[in-house]
Amino acid sequence: MRTHIHCTDLLRPIALATVVATASVAASAQTADGVIENSKPTTLASTGPVTEEQRTQLFRLASEVSMRNRLMIAGQGPKRVADVLASFQKEADDQGKRFDAHETLSGVWASHRSFLVASKPALIAAIRDFEMPSIPIDPTENPEAALAAAFVVSAVEIRRQSIIWNWHQQHDVHCRRQYERLMPLIRRAAKGKELKDGGVTVEPAFAHRDWAYLRAVNTTNRKLTNVTLKITLESLDGRKCDHYFFLPAWYPNLAKGEVVAVDGEEAFGHEYFIRISSEWAMIDAHATAFATVDLYSDQVVATDMRSVLSEQFPGAARALLDELGPQIDSNERLAEAIRQLDRASRSLSNQRDEFQLVSEAAAAARKRLAAYIKSIDDAIKDNREKKKWLLRGGDPGRDFEDRPPAKGPSDPEIKKVDEEISRLQKLKQDVTAGRV
Repeated sequence: MRTHIHCTDLLRPIALATVVATASVAASAQTADGVIENSKPTTLASTGPVTEEQRTQLFRLASEVSMRNRLMIAGQGPKRVADVLASFQKEADDQGKRFDAHETLSGVWASHRSFLVASKPALIAAIRDFEMPSIPIDPTENPEAALAAAFVVSAVEIRRQSIIWNWHQQHDVHCRRQYERLMPLIRRAAKGKELKDGGVTVEPAFAHRDWAYLRAVNTTNRKLTNVTLKITLESLDGRKCDHYFFLPAWYPNLAKGEVVAVDGEEAFGHEYFIRISSEWAMIDAHATAFATVDLYSDQVVATDMRSVLSEQFPGAARALLDELGPQIDSNERLAEAIRQLDRASRSLSNQRDEFQLVSEAAAAARKRLAAYIKSIDDAIKDNREKKKWLLRGGDPGRDFEDRPPAKGPSDPEIKKVDEEISRLQKLKQDVTAGRV
């Protein structure tokens, strides 16, 4: 059964390693996966008050590592993003004091700054020269749809430029890890009362024709401030990916789309566009079947709010079949494909056509898996027979009089047969487990 993942196995075979600078950072150490972590333990207890200074710094830093931040090309524009990255190349770390109220904050800032400092000049130049594709939506009429369309269309173009796309992948992994490090403080800093029912729903929408996107909707009927949204997107077959977002203010009754400022503060309308991380791009918005939201704010706290995107199920089922079809045809990871299809079919009981297609694909995969395992078992049996005849000095293909002398267990030919049997047994284990 597939466990909860942080998306890093979704874009096979691309390895997503966070890029960090090698410059020394006070009280920090670099882990094996390249993320610079604070080497000092947090001195505050896991429970207890968070001071106002810590809250102020925490929310400022959360906006920096939110998965919608000032480094989003579609939202900010390529030249502005390039300018931000270039500024980190030139400036000394004069902002460290802005995040010195807690060791977690200083550690996350050190990691974040190191990641940005490591940006190569070639990357900055490529971002600066990136041309945003045109969007056939008037942002004054529907800001939310225009923004979503900009992200969807620009993502397609970004994937064609490997230097920017690779950086986006690394940036998403980095931001997720850093926001996860902030979450213990986020939970403690949230002043809101626990909300038992509702709060946030996730729903699909379309910006233009087939440009699908997802949005989170504030259903509390209240203005929320200092909002953290942890949104776990899930596919029909159980793959999951966490997304973290910070909203300074979230209004329930404003018009759709982004609001630049309300009463002097940055704010968002009640429908908040969910930017899909690069690791989830293979599944994307149109094939997302479930979403689970945790909400932390100054007014309310609500966790495990699950949205079932049933209208997405037919498209999600077809996308899964398109993804697994070549894998099944080539006898790759058949057991894993069967598990994915079986899990998907359990959610498709009300989608008769898609349920039948998924069930048929699972049956075909089972048939292939059985035949594959049988071929391995037959090969193991043949090699055991060969070893038996070699030990006896016999050969089933020769007459008794022409048999060669018996071979001992240490004979190279016997060892070669033993190695082949071991290889086949290991292959059977891997095939059965869905690893190959």
